[in-house]
Formats: sequence, C-alpha cells, structure tokens
Amino acid sequence: MIKQLLSSVELPLELVTVLLYIGHRDRCITHNKVHNHMKLSYGTKQSALLLFTGVFLFIRRAARLRKRMKINAGDAANGRHCMNEVSKMISSNRARWSLTAALITAVAVSPSTAQVPANVRDVGTTSLMILYRCSPDKRPVLRSYMEQHGIPRLRKMITSGAIANEKVLFSRYVDTDNWDMLVLLDFPSPSKAAQWQAQERDSPAGLDQYALKLITAISTYPLDLMQSAAATAPAEKPVYLVLPYDYTVSPDEYIAYLRDYVRPQAAGWIDEGVLESYKMFIGRDAGGRPWSSILLLEYKSDETLGQRAAVIAKVRAKLRADPSWKAISDRKQSVRVERAAILADELK
Repeated sequence: MIKQLLSSVELPLELVTVLLYIGHRDRCITHNKVHNHMKLSYGTKQSALLLFTGVFLFIRRAARLRKRMKINAGDAANGRHCMNEVSKMISSNRARWSLTAALITAVAVSPSTAQVPANVRDVGTTSLMILYRCSPDKRPVLRSYMEQHGIPRLRKMITSGAIANEKVLFSRYVDTDNWDMLVLLDFPSPSKAAQWQAQERDSPAGLDQYALKLITAISTYPLDLMQSAAATAPAEKPVYLVLPYDYTVSPDEYIAYLRDYVRPQAAGWIDEGVLESYKMFIGRDAGGRPWSSILLLEYKSDETLGQRAAVIAKVRAKLRADPSWKAISDRKQSVRVERAAILADELK
C-alpha cells in the first residue's frame, strides 16, 4: 500500500520525511518550510497524501528505534540513546505541533499549484474574461457600482453554483487605449460556462441597464487556464500586473513554452517572496483579437512590484544554468509578441 502511495505523488517523500524529522529536533525547521518544499505539488489532496505518508514513515522509524532498543537491551548506553530519540520524536510538544500544523496547512490552504487537465483544449472552456471601457469621468461611478452591486451579485452566483469564482480588477491609471475594468469568471464546468449565455440575454456582460450606460466598449474572451500557482498566505494589499501576449507558434508549442519557460520563472518569483500568485491563460478562437494569451501576476504589494526587475534578473540568472531553459530563452522573441501591460487593483 505504501508503495502505491509513493508512486502517486510527484515529490520525493524521503526528503519531506527528513524535513519533518529534523523539524522535531531543530527549532529552525517548521511546518512552513515543509510546505514550501511542496510548491510543485498538484493540489490539496496530493499534498495531504504526501504528508500522511511522511507521517507514516516517521512512525515506522520510531517503531524501528523501539525494536532496536529491545534487541540491544543489554547495552544500557544504546538503550538510553534510543529512548531519547523516541522521546524526541513522539513525546515532545514541538513534534506534535509540527506534524499537526503541517497537516492542517496541507489541507486548509489553497493548493500552491493547480493541476490542469491534459485535455483542457479538447473540452469546453471554463473561464471568461470580460474587459470594459468607460469614459474617464465615469470611472468613479463604475467603480462604486461594482463595489456596491456588481460584486455582491457575482458572489450570489457563486453561492448558487452558477460560477466557481470571480475576480474584478480596476486599472490603476486612465488609459484610453486599454480597458478600465476586468472581470474574470471561473466556472465549475464547461456546461456551466455555456449557461452564461442566459445571463447575456438579460444582462449583457453581467451588467444591468444602469451600469451599461456607463460603458463605452466591452470585449469578452473565452479562456483556457494553462498554469497557475499561489503562495501559502494571501497578500493584504496586492497589486496586479496584467500582461497580454500574441503567440506566433502553434497552440501546443506555446503551451510547452508556458510550462518550460514561463512557469519556472514565476515559481522563482514566488520563492523570492515578491509574487503572491500567477495565472496563465490561452484564448479560445483568438484569431483577429488584440491578444491570444494573457498572464495575470498578483504581487504582494507595491513594494514587491518595485522589486520586479531585480527579481526577474536574479531568477533568470539561476535558470540559465539549465541548458534546456536557456535554449528556450534565446528564441523567445520568435514565440510571442508582448502587448501593453496594465497595472490594476482588485475590487472587493
């Protein structure tokens, strides 16, 4: 059974077990560091399975120490040593706290890396991104409307099961060539996403008649989520950087580019403590659109956003040691064209 558990997860359980074991003996190793090692796992269930198996191996080690103590009962010094080891591993409050907190962390927090189905492009989309434009004088009114009416309405849809999640971003600065408000809707399934057309009949783009009068232009993009990850704790005052791209290769080649070139960098930005989360999307039927792919970066604060250039350089310097990553980096200009980036804040 344990061999089956070991084969069902991606990370080396031996390393996690060692971290847990050391954590019981050294105050500087905590459950947070154990969980940070799991950042490349694929969601809550496998993270919990990983830690469960680590705990099993931990208990088995304790049992072996007990057995060793019995076998060498004549050796008083060795017996005392084994008893001390067992006591440190099982009886200490720190050990119990570390194991309990690690398990709670694995189950309670959002999964650090979302698993994307292999056939995500072969089924209906489960995400919509709606971009709204308004005249500069209407921006305060639109913002107030969304905070008081629009977002509560979307949250009622979450409660009813019509949508799975929502995110509303408002551009930080006036830019007549770009959107003022972005609404990202995640649906529980492709069938639920298809039902959005009923909303469109009565409330185009999810807005009532009052709000529609504030808007000058709307664009809706069906999207496929290709990669995403998040740090373990939500940021208090995040700031978003929205980066649209137009890729010039086949969808499969671009998906591989996101996985092998962009994801390692974004994971490094999270590890450096500046990035809270990222999401990478590819547009459906994006021909003729201003962009065909979009990267949503959530920085922890304005301060960490200010560190963006330095952290990018630092992470890339590390990744260049990998020949395969460097090869992709050298030809990235032939893979995609970057469009205008937008700085935005989340409305809640």
